Amino acid sequence: MLNAELERVRNQIAELKIEEALLTKMLRRMGDNNAKKPPTNRALGVKSAVLNFAFEAGGEGVTTEEMRDAVERTIPEVAKDTVRSVLSRLKSDGALAFVRGRYYVKEFVPQGEDGPNVTPLRSGQ
Repeated sequence: MLNAELERVRNQIAELKIEEALLTKMLRRMGDNNAKKPPTNRALGVKSAVLNFAFEAGGEGVTTEEMRDAVERTIPEVAKDTVRSVLSRLKSDGALAFVRGRYYVKEFVPQGEDGPNVTPLRSGQ
C-alpha cells in the first residue's frame, strides 16, 4: 500500500518537473532572461514519462509507437530514438516487461503468458 502511494507521489513529482521545464523554456523563449533553468536532466524526464505512461496503460500495456506518441505530447523536443532506448533500458533493468509486442509495468504483466515474445522480469525487483 505504501509502495503504491510512494510510486504515485514520485510520478506526480516527475510530471511536475517536466511541466516546470516546459514552462521555463517557454518563458526563456519569450525573452524572460530571469527564468531559471530547472535542475533536471532530460533523460530523467523521458524515463519518468515512460514509466508514468506505462503505469497509466495498466493491463493493456503499450507499444513502442504508442509510448513515443505519448512522450512526444509531453516532451515535444524528445529525439526520435530516445523513447526506444529508454524502453530497452527499463526492460533490461527489470522495470518493464515486454509481452507480445507491448510493454507493461511489472504489476500489470498478463498472467499465464509464455512463449518467444515474452521477456521475463528479473527476480527480486
